[in-house]
Amino acid sequence: MSLTSNLSKVPQFKEIVSTIAPKKKNFKTATGKNPFSKEYETLVPYTLEKPSDASLIGTAFDYLARFRIAQIINLGISFKELVAYNGLKKLQKFTGDNSLEEKYYSTIQKDIDIFTKGEQSLNNEVCVTALKLANLERYSRANIVSGVSETDIFNIQRTDTLINELTGLMKTFEDKFISSGFVKTDSKVVFNPHFGIASLLVDGADADILIDDVLYDFKVVKDVGYKSADVLQLTGYFLLNQLLKEIEHNYSVSESLPFDDIEFNKICLYKARFGECEYFDFNDIDEQDIRAALIRLAEYFLDNPDKTVKYTFLKAHPDYDLADYDDALRSIANSN
Repeated sequence: MSLTSNLSKVPQFKEIVSTIAPKKKNFKTATGKNPFSKEYETLVPYTLEKPSDASLIGTAFDYLARFRIAQIINLGISFKELVAYNGLKKLQKFTGDNSLEEKYYSTIQKDIDIFTKGEQSLNNEVCVTALKLANLERYSRANIVSGVSETDIFNIQRTDTLINELTGLMKTFEDKFISSGFVKTDSKVVFNPHFGIASLLVDGADADILIDDVLYDFKVVKDVGYKSADVLQLTGYFLLNQLLKEIEHNYSVSESLPFDDIEFNKICLYKARFGECEYFDFNDIDEQDIRAALIRLAEYFLDNPDKTVKYTFLKAHPDYDLADYDDALRSIANSN
């Protein structure tokens, strides 16, 4: 099960993460307003006609925000590195139309390059490309293999409404996030950071974006309330990264295994319709509490091995012995 599935379906796993998850009162905002409060001003009103458009806008905004950040740090983005590309490959496979990649790849990559590699401002064409990428990503993550056509993905409906929403969200992002200096030309940025073997232990976990020492989750929600599911997910990423660092650095297990060697203690929810950043620093938590949660997490993975995850790992990395990881987890579990 994925991180979100573990948090929603496995009480024991959720309880472990909850022990260090910050409460509403523990958060601060960049503007000094009370977090998750009615003090926020709605800068981008919700105008969507269909509920399904909300997730589409959320994913499309993620792509546009990523492109804008890449523009600032002068980083090229390859379509093949995006989750959306997996959707294109999946669509090609299950429709049997082997011309889809040839038909769309170069056009989408060109639109990405024009925006990220220059100083071009946001325009309707870039917004439509982001919506197509969002459709592809949703299809990639969906548990469906048939019944979806090329038209379903690439023929964007209610275009004017969707583009207006994205334009408003990106103007607010520029005014409240970019102009505040949260990302600089020399910032270390990791898109969709993942946590090596720790991610595999929960059958996949990748966050939105890491900028310097802050892990961000971009939310295009219309309410300002505190949602424990969002906070638990970010806390889960933090704990998984702590586990990864312990395994890789302290036990020198499979140092050549690809993973994002990242360091962060701060988490932040960026509320795109309000231009507000709600953040928490795990340095404010007692180190012993974090250590206790880490030990319990290692015990959990030892007691609840996921055979599917292990098979997938061994198939992808035949040169590694998962017994080494079990030994490392056991050492962590017995370190109290």
